[in-house]
Amino acid sequence: MDEGGWARPRALGADLGRARSARSRAWSGRLRTIGPREWSRRVQLALLVVIGVLALGLTLTTALLPVSATSPLAPIFAGLGAASFVYRWLRRYRGVPPRPLWTVLEAFAVLLVTAAGGGWLSPQGLLALALIYAGLCYRSLGASWPQVVGGVVLYLVAHVAGVIAAASGHPADQELLAGVLQAPGFAVSAVVSRVLAEVLERHERAAAGERVLLRAGKTLAGMSSAEQVLESVVEALQSIADQASVAVRAVAAVRGGRWIEAVAGPGRTVRLGPAEPPSLPWTYAADLQSGRVVECALGEADRGAFGIEEEAEQAVVVPLVHGSRLAGLIVVAASPKVPDGLRYAAEALAQPALVALNRLASTDDLRRREASFRALVQHSSDMLLIVGLDSRIRYQTPAVERLLGYRSAELVGRRLVELVHPDDAQTVAAFIDRVAATQRRLGPAEWRFRCADGSWLHAETVATNLLRDAHVGGIVLTTRDVTERKRAEAEWRHRAYHDPLTNLPNRAFFMDRLQSSLAAGQRRSDAVAVLFVDLDGFKEVNDTLGHEAGDRLLVELADRLRRALREQDVIARLGGDEFAIVLVDVVEPNDAVQTAERILDRLREPVLLDGQPIPIRASIGIALGTPGRDRPDTVLRQADSALYAAKRAGKSCYALYDEQLARPALEQGELARELRAALESGRLTLYYQPLVVLLDGRIGEVEALLRWDHPQRGLLLPSQFLDLAEETGLILPIGYWALEEACRQVRSWQKKRPSTLPLTLAVNLSARQLREPGVAAAIGRVLARTDFDPRHLRVEVSEAVVLAEPEAVKTLQALRALGVRIAIDDFGATAAALTPLTQLPVDALKIDGVWVATLGEGARESALVRGAVAFAKAKGLTIIAEGVETAAQARQLRELGFDRGQGYYFSGPLTGDAIYRLLRGETCGASRGNDGTTEMLIVHDA
Repeated sequence: MDEGGWARPRALGADLGRARSARSRAWSGRLRTIGPREWSRRVQLALLVVIGVLALGLTLTTALLPVSATSPLAPIFAGLGAASFVYRWLRRYRGVPPRPLWTVLEAFAVLLVTAAGGGWLSPQGLLALALIYAGLCYRSLGASWPQVVGGVVLYLVAHVAGVIAAASGHPADQELLAGVLQAPGFAVSAVVSRVLAEVLERHERAAAGERVLLRAGKTLAGMSSAEQVLESVVEALQSIADQASVAVRAVAAVRGGRWIEAVAGPGRTVRLGPAEPPSLPWTYAADLQSGRVVECALGEADRGAFGIEEEAEQAVVVPLVHGSRLAGLIVVAASPKVPDGLRYAAEALAQPALVALNRLASTDDLRRREASFRALVQHSSDMLLIVGLDSRIRYQTPAVERLLGYRSAELVGRRLVELVHPDDAQTVAAFIDRVAATQRRLGPAEWRFRCADGSWLHAETVATNLLRDAHVGGIVLTTRDVTERKRAEAEWRHRAYHDPLTNLPNRAFFMDRLQSSLAAGQRRSDAVAVLFVDLDGFKEVNDTLGHEAGDRLLVELADRLRRALREQDVIARLGGDEFAIVLVDVVEPNDAVQTAERILDRLREPVLLDGQPIPIRASIGIALGTPGRDRPDTVLRQADSALYAAKRAGKSCYALYDEQLARPALEQGELARELRAALESGRLTLYYQPLVVLLDGRIGEVEALLRWDHPQRGLLLPSQFLDLAEETGLILPIGYWALEEACRQVRSWQKKRPSTLPLTLAVNLSARQLREPGVAAAIGRVLARTDFDPRHLRVEVSEAVVLAEPEAVKTLQALRALGVRIAIDDFGATAAALTPLTQLPVDALKIDGVWVATLGEGARESALVRGAVAFAKAKGLTIIAEGVETAAQARQLRELGFDRGQGYYFSGPLTGDAIYRLLRGETCGASRGNDGTTEMLIVHDA
């Protein structure tokens, strides 16, 4: 067979296959279009037709073929029974409500049909039995299970009765047995019919749910508000309920924590409005929160909790759960029971309703976010630009107009590099290229934008590559104005390297410039000179005219120094009245000397302060830095040494550093290192000098005096090293050590010395100690550690120090608050008046030994001492004389009213052991009078 012959059968087979598939799809479509309820109606109709055919067949068979001549009534029984069957089930098919009489009629019909059939083995009997089975099946289709059981019993009893009637009341055993044996058949057929009905009912409910779901899905998907969603849910459930007495309520949470509801009772329209959050009964709360449907009997409390106003007996509550949050409820209530179809419909509606509510919430949230973003963009202080790979601007935010002054969209189409400072153009182009080559966020980068008015705006920009984003398609530049920050940073840098008073560079700036100048000098082989300038007599200006006048003097000095220098030279204020100058390109030392002479010449003209001409005097130290050898700190130290040489030479002059000037400075440096080592190794010691009560000669006080046991120089007095300690700052740790050691020793003597006169300790405070913040608190801690009574400590402060240090008064007041007593030491050593002392927290005056030595030499000196005593007595101060050298001085001081005396007449400074023996009476101080007798002036109060 040729290829065409084989092809024709194959093509025919394919056509037949496609035809069968088409018919199969058509039948499947028809089956799908027939709903469960229609199937139920068709089964009932089929059974009704079967019943009618069987009834007709039984009647005709009985009439044409009688069972026996002895049963002339059989056709009548068959006709009546068959007619009753058909009439009964036809009325039921038409939906006529059943009545008790119909049940009796039904039983009578079964009896008649059985009696008409005679035996079940005959044709009439088989038809009768088939008719009974058909009626029982039809009866069971729409019955409940109790009605099914009742129908089986009813039919069985009527059937047995019919068997008995057919046998004229005396049936044979086999006939009776045959009737009874129909019970299983009756039961099976009734159960099968009932199960079939349940299957169809379930299919009907499922179909109803699907129809509601489809209709609701289409409707709810287009809702524009949560109120419409709830209203649609309630209306859908109402339509499913049809005429049933059902109340429906749907409640849901919306934005802002609010709840809304849609409610409808039987025959009422849907009511929308706000609602309270559901107050769930505790018995159902867990189930509803977890998303399980609750079916419950309604009491008063439950009706209130679920918002049901009608007197319903049962409710089905379907929760709307989003995540772990209860977003709403669908409540269906009815009496006596909620129809199953309505429950399934409510469950079917829950999911699309929740989806619709979530969609609306998401849409609303998105709308609000877009509005917030739009407002943020519109009102943001940062500029937002979108540029392409060619750096052309595609979009600009309104902030561009506020910051740069360009109108809306004015920059669109222009290249970014055209808007930045020419010095930044390459930086911007390279930055755009780097952003385009990566998907990461880059920045911040800084450049300057040209404003519409021609000014420049410092900006900080962060870039994000969104070239691949279909909605953006460009590089997003977020730019922030940092002009003020740049200005502040410049100001901070200026403040960090400049003196706020004179606006001159400070020490940090000076040292940096000196180092760079020395490095530059290495390349050019030029020397660098440093001039150290210090005002002479500046302290007197501060003390007499005040600090404000002193500040004006410093500002004037800075201005004159500037005018005396070249533009390339650098001048700085190092602190106080000290200035330093860096001279570059110094060819020979004479260049620096000429600059110093020019500075001194500029300073000769007095400065007017508060109308007074104040002369400016300064000393200058000059040092030359050697390129490649000297360090900045070395050159500055050499200039400092030259400065002190100028001051020793008489001030108001200059001195050039050489090796000879370095020797005293080196010696001072070595002595400072030794002093520090002495403090650490314990080579400092304390001596004590007694102060005697002039009235009776008892020792009332001891003054602690510092000594340094130097390994080479021997025992050094304070005058030989305390100035150095002040300059180096060692006076602070030395002072605290001396105070603590003295308090510890004197406290031990106080405990061992039984006396009615408490022993007082006197110590000195220097100017540096008075300026130290927290010195009073530190002294308080020392007193606490040594268990020393503050009332037995007297702090002595020099009169000159108190008058020169305004902050000293606060320190003295703090010490007085602790209970410490205060004495003015060396009173009378300066020409100060007594009036300022009235403002000081003072307990005692200590007259300088110079005035004690002049007693009896003239009326003027005696009058000054008497005036001091009168002042002290009037103010209630203790007055002490120091430098008492003779008995005559002691007697005269006692007569003048002095309280206590101190000096070599009584005792010189003694070691701790010696002063303790003196206190115990083991030794005593004595002096020989003018008449050659020994006069005992110290009384030992043992």
